[in-house]
Amino acid sequence: KHVSELVSKTGIAGVARIDESQTNETYIKFVEGLELKAGYMHPIYINNQETMSVQYDNPLILLSEEKISTEKEAIKIMTSVANMENPRPLIIILPHLEDTALAFFYANRQRKNMPICIIRADGYGENQKDVLNDLQSVLGGKIISDMNGFRAIDTTASYFGTCDKILVTSLNTTILGGGGDKQILSDRIEYVRKEVDNAKNEYDRNNKQDRLARLEGKVGIIYVGANSDSERAEKKARVDDSIRSSQAALLEGIVAGGGVVGIRCINVLKE
Repeated sequence: KHVSELVSKTGIAGVARIDESQTNETYIKFVEGLELKAGYMHPIYINNQETMSVQYDNPLILLSEEKISTEKEAIKIMTSVANMENPRPLIIILPHLEDTALAFFYANRQRKNMPICIIRADGYGENQKDVLNDLQSVLGGKIISDMNGFRAIDTTASYFGTCDKILVTSLNTTILGGGGDKQILSDRIEYVRKEVDNAKNEYDRNNKQDRLARLEGKVGIIYVGANSDSERAEKKARVDDSIRSSQAALLEGIVAGGGVVGIRCINVLKE
């Protein structure tokens, strides 16, 4: 019942997630959110070994069109977070990280166990910049960009956006409950919708339609409840299998089981 409701509302390409209920009840919740086709740069950032993923609540999120090249820039970013009254997990989404800066963030995660995750920005070229601007409308904050005049070395608290929760795997990033201004997001959706209408070719139109669907999308979450940890783990596995099977059936269709296909083929084969 729960899986049927979830898949019917999120569809083939919808984002469906499983979480643990704080009670023994299982229920569904739909929240504003989006999914990026990009994951963490290195498994060192994983903080949930069971799912091999990165999961943080209420993180600070820094967006950048430019690569972070030096340790000095990395230190400035980390210092901006540490100097806040209530330091929070740090997520950085950007196209590339030079080895010097990468080593700095890697060391802080490995040795000091700092809550941090670096994510490679989704897309390429101008499309990548468009996706980052879409994210800014969802999350708030600023985008580090030479064109905008915002530099990593000048990072302050105002540069960071946020969300209610983020889930990062090696391939995907799911963002729930963006902290950006709702009017800015609404204006961005209208802007992208006009871009779809004015697309120059089919490839361009498809990219813009994907961005529009992402901005307008919702995420469905099944909160699985149980009376014990072992029962909850078993139920979560079954729910996960059911969601994947249902989405695959919507995408590719189904073949009736129980030998029905074989029976129906008999007359055809005889002919």
